[in-house]
Amino acid sequence: MKLFIYIFYIVLFSFLTSYSLGKDKYNFDLKIISDDYSIKNHIEDSIFKNLKKFKNIEINKNLDFRDGTPSVILYIYGKKHTNSNINNKIITFTIAHTSNTEFMNLMGEVFGDDKFNESSQRMKEITSDLLINKKAILKYLNVASIDNIKQIDEATEQILFSLSKRIKNYYLQ
Repeated sequence: MKLFIYIFYIVLFSFLTSYSLGKDKYNFDLKIISDDYSIKNHIEDSIFKNLKKFKNIEINKNLDFRDGTPSVILYIYGKKHTNSNINNKIITFTIAHTSNTEFMNLMGEVFGDDKFNESSQRMKEITSDLLINKKAILKYLNVASIDNIKQIDEATEQILFSLSKRIKNYYLQ
């Protein structure tokens, strides 16, 4: 009987450990915007380099919102301040996270099998327009600056850390 209890505890603790340590991977789309091609490339290279440090996030693998897959987008806008009176090498980043999870839930409420006949034609039109135009809700907005391009890895690591910490909540349904 004791052997059975020990085996039971081993199986139970193994299950709990694997469950608590197992992390889901969350997909996101990356949109980098900059009028300076060099800055855009530096940001992209640094994001891909630092992405390996985060086990719960990955770049979207050709999943499409029209297939019912929620979409999270990380926007990074990089701007070099060449007209600065203090330092013309300052680069400022605007970071935004958006999610369409709420719209995906709305789609289920309007077009779901059990709700389809209950939804008005106007509600169907509005919901269709939101989904066709890939609308999303702003979830997070921040600004960061670095003194020179050599600090880009520190900045992108913080950007990815912030996304990694928050992304699970963007997928809650």
